[in-house]
Amino acid sequence: MREQYLIRLWYGTSAVVLMVVFYLAYAFAWQVAAVTMAAGLAAAFWIVPAIWRRTQYTHPAPNSLPVVIWVTIVLHIIACLTQLAIRDGTEMSAHPELRGAWIADHRGLWVAAWSTWPFASTSLLWFCRTWVRNFSVNGTMSQPGLVPLGLIALGVVCDLLGESVAACCALPSVQPDSIAHVYRLYQWLSPSVANGLYCFGGLWLNWLACRSGLSSPSANRLGWLVWTTGLGLTWAAMAGYELGVVAFGGVVMALFTLWLIIIDWNLRRR
Repeated sequence: MREQYLIRLWYGTSAVVLMVVFYLAYAFAWQVAAVTMAAGLAAAFWIVPAIWRRTQYTHPAPNSLPVVIWVTIVLHIIACLTQLAIRDGTEMSAHPELRGAWIADHRGLWVAAWSTWPFASTSLLWFCRTWVRNFSVNGTMSQPGLVPLGLIALGVVCDLLGESVAACCALPSVQPDSIAHVYRLYQWLSPSVANGLYCFGGLWLNWLACRSGLSSPSANRLGWLVWTTGLGLTWAAMAGYELGVVAFGGVVMALFTLWLIIIDWNLRRR
Protein backbone atom coordinates (compact mmCIF):
# COMPACT_ATOMS: atom_id res chain seq x y z
CA MET A 1 0.00 0.00 0.00
CA ARG A 2 2.83 2.41 0.85
CA GLU A 3 4.49 1.73 -2.48
CA GLN A 4 1.25 2.47 -4.33
CA TYR A 5 1.15 5.86 -2.65
CA LEU A 6 4.77 6.43 -3.64
CA ILE A 7 3.98 5.66 -7.29
CA ARG A 8 1.13 8.15 -7.17
CA LEU A 9 3.50 10.70 -5.65
CA TRP A 10 5.89 9.93 -8.52
CA TYR A 11 3.28 10.85 -11.12
CA GLY A 12 2.27 13.98 -9.22
CA THR A 13 5.78 15.34 -8.81
CA SER A 14 6.58 14.44 -12.42
CA ALA A 15 3.66 16.55 -13.58
CA VAL A 16 4.74 19.48 -11.38
CA VAL A 17 8.32 19.31 -12.69
CA LEU A 18 7.02 19.16 -16.25
CA MET A 19 4.92 22.30 -15.76
CA VAL A 20 7.81 24.19 -14.19
CA VAL A 21 10.24 23.29 -16.94
CA PHE A 22 7.67 24.07 -19.63
CA TYR A 23 7.21 27.49 -18.07
CA LEU A 24 10.97 28.08 -18.15
CA ALA A 25 11.18 26.82 -21.72
CA TYR A 26 8.51 29.19 -22.96
CA ALA A 27 9.79 32.05 -20.83
CA PHE A 28 13.10 31.78 -22.67
CA ALA A 29 11.38 31.17 -26.03
CA TRP A 30 12.51 27.56 -26.23
CA GLN A 31 9.20 26.23 -27.52
CA VAL A 32 10.79 23.46 -29.56
CA ALA A 33 12.91 22.39 -26.58
CA ALA A 34 9.76 21.82 -24.55
CA VAL A 35 8.65 19.09 -26.95
CA THR A 36 11.89 17.18 -26.44
CA MET A 37 11.59 17.58 -22.68
CA ALA A 38 8.15 15.98 -22.86
CA ALA A 39 9.71 12.94 -24.52
CA GLY A 40 12.15 12.62 -21.64
CA LEU A 41 9.38 12.84 -19.06
CA ALA A 42 7.30 10.28 -20.97
CA ALA A 43 10.16 7.84 -20.50
CA ALA A 44 10.04 8.51 -16.77
CA PHE A 45 6.28 8.03 -16.70
CA TRP A 46 6.43 4.57 -18.24
CA ILE A 47 9.83 3.05 -17.51
CA VAL A 48 10.25 3.85 -13.83
CA PRO A 49 6.81 2.70 -12.58
CA ALA A 50 7.22 -0.46 -14.64
CA ILE A 51 10.51 -1.21 -12.91
CA TRP A 52 8.94 -0.34 -9.57
CA ARG A 53 6.06 -2.78 -9.99
CA ARG A 54 8.36 -5.47 -11.35
CA THR A 55 9.62 -6.24 -7.84
CA GLN A 56 6.71 -4.92 -5.79
CA TYR A 57 5.40 -8.19 -4.41
CA THR A 58 8.30 -10.59 -4.66
CA HIS A 59 11.72 -10.69 -3.04
CA PRO A 60 14.44 -10.69 -5.73
CA ALA A 61 16.10 -13.99 -6.52
CA PRO A 62 19.62 -14.43 -5.10
CA ASN A 63 21.21 -13.92 -8.50
CA SER A 64 19.13 -10.92 -9.59
CA LEU A 65 21.20 -8.23 -7.85
CA PRO A 66 24.51 -9.15 -9.58
CA VAL A 67 22.75 -8.97 -12.95
CA VAL A 68 21.30 -5.56 -12.12
CA ILE A 69 24.72 -4.39 -10.90
CA TRP A 70 26.48 -5.29 -14.12
CA VAL A 71 23.73 -3.89 -16.32
CA THR A 72 24.05 -0.63 -14.38
CA ILE A 73 27.84 -0.65 -14.73
CA VAL A 74 27.74 -1.29 -18.49
CA LEU A 75 25.12 1.40 -19.13
CA HIS A 76 27.09 3.98 -17.14
CA ILE A 77 30.35 3.11 -18.90
CA ILE A 78 28.68 3.46 -22.30
CA ALA A 79 27.21 6.82 -21.31
CA CYS A 80 30.57 8.06 -20.03
CA LEU A 81 32.32 6.99 -23.24
CA THR A 82 29.79 8.94 -25.29
CA GLN A 83 30.65 12.02 -23.24
CA LEU A 84 34.26 11.63 -24.29
CA ALA A 85 33.11 11.52 -27.90
CA ILE A 86 31.37 14.91 -27.54
CA ARG A 87 33.84 16.46 -25.08
CA ASP A 88 34.50 19.46 -27.38
CA GLY A 89 30.92 20.60 -26.80
CA THR A 90 30.90 20.15 -23.01
CA GLU A 91 32.73 21.42 -19.93
CA MET A 92 35.71 19.28 -20.95
CA SER A 93 36.51 21.75 -23.71
CA ALA A 94 39.00 24.46 -22.77
CA HIS A 95 37.40 26.85 -25.29
CA PRO A 96 33.83 27.73 -24.21
CA GLU A 97 33.39 30.13 -27.10
CA LEU A 98 33.79 27.27 -29.60
CA ARG A 99 31.39 24.79 -28.00
CA GLY A 100 28.26 26.09 -29.69
CA ALA A 101 29.81 25.93 -33.15
CA TRP A 102 31.09 22.39 -32.49
CA ILE A 103 27.63 21.20 -31.43
CA ALA A 104 26.07 22.83 -34.51
CA ASP A 105 28.55 20.92 -36.71
CA HIS A 106 27.99 17.58 -34.94
CA ARG A 107 24.25 17.54 -34.22
CA GLY A 108 23.76 13.82 -34.89
CA LEU A 109 26.64 12.75 -32.66
CA TRP A 110 25.48 15.10 -29.90
CA VAL A 111 21.92 13.73 -29.83
CA ALA A 112 23.13 10.12 -30.08
CA ALA A 113 25.46 10.61 -27.12
CA TRP A 114 22.79 12.14 -24.90
CA SER A 115 20.30 9.42 -25.83
CA THR A 116 22.41 6.92 -23.85
CA TRP A 117 22.06 8.76 -20.54
CA PRO A 118 18.34 8.08 -19.84
CA PHE A 119 19.19 4.36 -19.74
CA ALA A 120 22.00 4.98 -17.26
CA SER A 121 19.81 7.23 -15.12
CA THR A 122 16.97 4.72 -14.98
CA SER A 123 19.36 1.86 -14.21
CA LEU A 124 20.45 3.69 -11.04
CA LEU A 125 16.92 3.55 -9.67
CA TRP A 126 16.64 -0.09 -10.77
CA PHE A 127 19.83 -0.93 -8.87
CA CYS A 128 18.81 0.95 -5.71
CA ARG A 129 15.39 -0.66 -5.82
CA THR A 130 16.87 -4.16 -6.03
CA TRP A 131 19.69 -3.42 -3.59
CA VAL A 132 17.42 -2.14 -0.81
CA ARG A 133 15.21 -5.22 -1.15
CA ASN A 134 18.30 -7.37 -0.79
CA PHE A 135 18.74 -6.23 2.82
CA SER A 136 15.05 -5.83 3.64
CA VAL A 137 13.41 -8.27 6.02
CA ASN A 138 11.59 -10.97 4.04
CA GLY A 139 11.62 -8.65 1.03
CA THR A 140 9.25 -6.23 2.78
CA MET A 141 10.01 -2.58 2.13
CA SER A 142 9.94 -0.47 5.28
CA GLN A 143 9.00 3.19 5.46
CA PRO A 144 12.68 4.29 5.93
CA GLY A 145 13.53 2.54 2.67
CA LEU A 146 10.73 4.19 0.70
CA VAL A 147 11.78 7.76 1.46
CA PRO A 148 15.32 7.59 -0.02
CA LEU A 149 14.01 5.64 -3.01
CA GLY A 150 11.47 8.41 -3.51
CA LEU A 151 14.29 10.98 -3.55
CA ILE A 152 16.18 8.96 -6.14
CA ALA A 153 13.04 8.50 -8.23
CA LEU A 154 12.46 12.27 -8.22
CA GLY A 155 16.09 12.68 -9.18
CA VAL A 156 15.51 10.46 -12.21
CA VAL A 157 12.66 12.75 -13.32
CA CYS A 158 14.92 15.81 -13.12
CA ASP A 159 17.76 13.92 -14.80
CA LEU A 160 15.61 12.84 -17.74
CA LEU A 161 14.44 16.40 -18.18
CA GLY A 162 17.98 17.71 -17.97
CA GLU A 163 19.24 15.19 -20.52
CA SER A 164 16.40 16.17 -22.84
CA VAL A 165 17.40 19.82 -22.47
CA ALA A 166 21.03 18.95 -23.25
CA ALA A 167 19.94 17.13 -26.41
CA CYS A 168 17.99 20.26 -27.38
CA CYS A 169 21.28 22.09 -27.86
CA ALA A 170 21.53 20.35 -31.23
CA LEU A 171 18.14 21.57 -32.49
CA PRO A 172 18.42 23.71 -35.62
CA SER A 173 16.22 26.33 -33.94
CA VAL A 174 18.84 26.86 -31.23
CA GLN A 175 21.50 29.28 -32.41
CA PRO A 176 25.15 28.57 -31.49
CA ASP A 177 25.38 31.77 -29.43
CA SER A 178 22.38 30.71 -27.28
CA ILE A 179 23.49 27.12 -26.70
CA ALA A 180 25.34 28.11 -23.52
CA HIS A 181 22.06 29.30 -21.95
CA VAL A 182 20.27 26.06 -22.84
CA TYR A 183 23.17 24.00 -21.51
CA ARG A 184 23.13 25.96 -18.26
CA LEU A 185 19.53 24.82 -17.69
CA TYR A 186 20.75 21.25 -18.12
CA GLN A 187 23.42 21.88 -15.49
CA TRP A 188 20.78 22.98 -13.03
CA LEU A 189 18.44 20.06 -13.73
CA SER A 190 20.92 17.15 -13.91
CA PRO A 191 24.27 17.63 -12.13
CA SER A 192 22.77 20.10 -9.65
CA VAL A 193 19.23 19.04 -8.64
CA ALA A 194 19.08 15.43 -9.87
CA ASN A 195 22.55 14.52 -8.65
CA GLY A 196 21.85 16.15 -5.30
CA LEU A 197 18.72 14.04 -4.88
CA TYR A 198 20.69 10.93 -5.87
CA CYS A 199 23.33 11.69 -3.25
CA PHE A 200 20.94 12.37 -0.37
CA GLY A 201 18.97 9.25 -1.26
CA GLY A 202 22.16 7.23 -1.65
CA LEU A 203 23.54 8.37 1.72
CA TRP A 204 20.26 7.37 3.34
CA LEU A 205 20.26 3.94 1.67
CA ASN A 206 23.90 3.42 2.63
CA TRP A 207 22.98 4.14 6.26
CA LEU A 208 20.17 1.56 6.04
CA ALA A 209 22.63 -0.95 4.56
CA CYS A 210 25.05 -0.33 7.44
CA ARG A 211 22.28 -0.74 9.97
CA SER A 212 21.09 -4.01 8.40
CA GLY A 213 24.49 -5.65 8.92
CA LEU A 214 24.18 -7.39 5.54
CA SER A 215 26.52 -5.01 3.74
CA SER A 216 30.27 -5.43 4.10
CA PRO A 217 32.36 -2.75 5.86
CA SER A 218 34.35 -2.09 2.68
CA ALA A 219 31.18 -1.48 0.67
CA ASN A 220 29.80 0.73 3.43
CA ARG A 221 32.92 2.90 3.61
CA LEU A 222 33.14 3.28 -0.16
CA GLY A 223 29.42 4.03 -0.30
CA TRP A 224 29.87 7.00 2.04
CA LEU A 225 32.72 8.21 -0.17
CA VAL A 226 30.73 7.84 -3.40
CA TRP A 227 27.75 9.87 -2.27
CA THR A 228 29.69 12.58 -0.45
CA THR A 229 31.91 13.03 -3.50
CA GLY A 230 28.74 13.29 -5.57
CA LEU A 231 27.67 16.25 -3.44
CA GLY A 232 30.88 17.93 -4.58
CA LEU A 233 29.63 17.57 -8.16
CA THR A 234 26.33 19.18 -7.18
CA TRP A 235 28.16 22.09 -5.56
CA ALA A 236 30.40 22.61 -8.60
CA ALA A 237 27.45 22.54 -11.02
CA MET A 238 25.40 24.99 -8.97
CA ALA A 239 28.38 27.33 -8.69
CA GLY A 240 29.10 27.09 -12.42
CA TYR A 241 32.61 25.82 -11.66
CA GLU A 242 33.26 23.83 -14.83
CA LEU A 243 36.63 22.41 -13.85
CA GLY A 244 35.03 21.12 -10.66
CA VAL A 245 32.18 19.54 -12.65
CA VAL A 246 34.67 17.64 -14.80
CA ALA A 247 36.86 16.60 -11.84
CA PHE A 248 34.07 15.59 -9.46
CA GLY A 249 32.10 13.97 -12.28
CA GLY A 250 35.00 11.76 -13.33
CA VAL A 251 35.91 10.79 -9.77
CA VAL A 252 32.36 9.99 -8.70
CA MET A 253 31.75 7.80 -11.76
CA ALA A 254 34.96 5.85 -11.08
CA LEU A 255 34.08 5.44 -7.39
CA PHE A 256 30.48 4.47 -8.20
CA THR A 257 31.66 1.75 -10.59
CA LEU A 258 34.17 0.44 -8.04
CA TRP A 259 31.49 0.47 -5.34
CA LEU A 260 29.15 -1.63 -7.48
CA ILE A 261 31.95 -4.10 -8.22
CA ILE A 262 32.71 -4.46 -4.50
CA ILE A 263 29.03 -5.07 -3.72
CA ASP A 264 28.92 -7.75 -6.40
CA TRP A 265 32.16 -9.33 -5.13
CA ASN A 266 30.84 -9.47 -1.57
CA LEU A 267 27.62 -11.06 -2.77
CA ARG A 268 29.57 -13.81 -4.52
CA ARG A 269 31.55 -14.50 -1.36
CA ARG A 270 28.42 -15.30 0.67
